[in-house]
Amino acid sequence: MVIALRTDYENANGRLVTLEDGPVVRFEAEARSSPRPLWFRFWLTGLPRFGNVDLVLANADECLGGVASFEPALPAYREPTGRWMRCDLGAIDEQTGEFRFTCPTGPGDLEVAFCHPYSVSDLRAWIDSLPAEVAREQLCISPEGLSVPLLRIGDPERARRGVWVIARQHAAEAPGSWALPGLVEWLLAQPQSEIALNVVPMMDIEGVARGDYGKSVWPDDFWEDWGGESRHPAVAATRAAIDAWAARAPCDLLLDLHAPLASHGNHAYGIPGPTPELEAARLHFLDLLEAAAPADCPFGAAAGSLVRDPELIARTTQGAQMARHGLLALCLEFSYHRTSAGTWTDPGSLRRLGAAVGAAMAKYFAER
Repeated sequence: MVIALRTDYENANGRLVTLEDGPVVRFEAEARSSPRPLWFRFWLTGLPRFGNVDLVLANADECLGGVASFEPALPAYREPTGRWMRCDLGAIDEQTGEFRFTCPTGPGDLEVAFCHPYSVSDLRAWIDSLPAEVAREQLCISPEGLSVPLLRIGDPERARRGVWVIARQHAAEAPGSWALPGLVEWLLAQPQSEIALNVVPMMDIEGVARGDYGKSVWPDDFWEDWGGESRHPAVAATRAAIDAWAARAPCDLLLDLHAPLASHGNHAYGIPGPTPELEAARLHFLDLLEAAAPADCPFGAAAGSLVRDPELIARTTQGAQMARHGLLALCLEFSYHRTSAGTWTDPGSLRRLGAAVGAAMAKYFAER
């Protein structure tokens, strides 16, 4: 059989460059709507049975963070009927700007992705599995006709605390989607929670479906579309939904789930609080999350950088919402690959970290 690279399905991304003996598959991640690439996901067919294949990301130096950021990366792979696993033997070549890794070929077909993927189909299956007490709504319809879901847990008339959680403002940042169920399941397990939770689980649903990376997309990065008039319908609809909620119910906390550079562990991307009280609250919440995080998926309270540009702050989700509603808003980054403990993230460890976010949230509220 002839080796082929397929991307004709949901959430796929990648372009074949060359095939060499070995076999060696050299490919590129496609930037598509973003200035720089990072995400890839594709099927390889026609591979030798029960051997190894070397894969070379030929444009790693063009990806966000550059080739050096791939040093701790181990992409994911699966066989047609198998589960996702981490590949072996990742290595960078700074001279050529390439990243090379090895996967076993099994029965001859192999799906490969930058990290454990989470697609629109995965989201719909998760929503279908949720209990009836989770209210399902439609936030809006995307420009290409996809329904953007909004989930609600708790009674706004009785809640003492109101929380908003959003994910996938950058389409390829799948780790946030793996952490989100852990947070939701944690809240559902609380016998008498005073927290009402509102969840927008996939903001750039079209980008996820297409397999886009999704940072700095035209006409505006989703994360930077929160000041002035929003251009993305999902951002505009979320802003309107938060405003409507805040007019009738408590609005205390917003969590925005992302993923960082390939080389970074779990941390927060810092948008400073606009008042001393909110800044102190931001730092304290991150300390609580660091203490609650599981040992195999730690969170670094002081690991992230701090945004200083006031114009950028005013456009971001966190800056705009803290200024408008006086709530605490955090940008949490969940790692694609290696954590500060030397472990590699997977859906299970990210789910446990999501539950730790819930535990930190409960303690934060209890202290206030």
